[in-house]
Amino acid sequence: MAKTRRTTIGADRRDLAYWVDVAARWIMWAGGSSAIVLILGIFLFVASQGLGFALGQLSWFEFFTSPAWRPTAGTPTYGALALIAGTASVTGLAMCIAVPFSLGAAIYIAEFATGRRREMLKVLIEMLAAIPSVVWGFIGLSVMNPLIASTFDIPVGLTVLNAGVILGLMAAPIMTTIAEDALKASLTATGRRPRRWERRACRWCGGWSCPRRSPASSLRCCWAWGAASARPWRC
Repeated sequence: MAKTRRTTIGADRRDLAYWVDVAARWIMWAGGSSAIVLILGIFLFVASQGLGFALGQLSWFEFFTSPAWRPTAGTPTYGALALIAGTASVTGLAMCIAVPFSLGAAIYIAEFATGRRREMLKVLIEMLAAIPSVVWGFIGLSVMNPLIASTFDIPVGLTVLNAGVILGLMAAPIMTTIAEDALKASLTATGRRPRRWERRACRWCGGWSCPRRSPASSLRCCWAWGAASARPWRC
């Protein structure tokens, strides 16, 4: 009797809102599952098309040591050394530019800026992080290209310096946001910095304690390195 009454009460509560919630739940589950299935399908298709060539006809020694990439020539060559070297050089230059600027900005926002100034800087940095990469590419083509060409007296300014500067400026806002969140999360509930932070007087920051061997900072730099190194391959 009690079980029948409980079932009746549960059935009475299944109104339109309940079925809408169930339908929305299934739609969201189907959407997320379809994305995973599509990604796996793309991976399997690309692997099935290229795995035979990679294991049979491709010379891996030539792939890593030859700078010539001519897949449509009469005698095709597949050398990725130039691509790897270009990616490494552009990424290294971008990190040399982005890491100091992003870490300095994060320290200022987390430790020195207060009130409205902090909120304005955070909003501004998040807006810079939302700029599409195609816009940064247009800036590099229309602004940095003639600037580098006139400064160094070269015919074309599309160089490693151009790509490294644009890529560093592109990665700096995202790195600043992540670093600022990591610095805030590293503070304890009492407002004191944890023991793993060693107080060290820095002339440029007025005696602020700099983090040494901070896992969050290391993770941020590794993430930025991976994100930056993926972009030159798209060119």
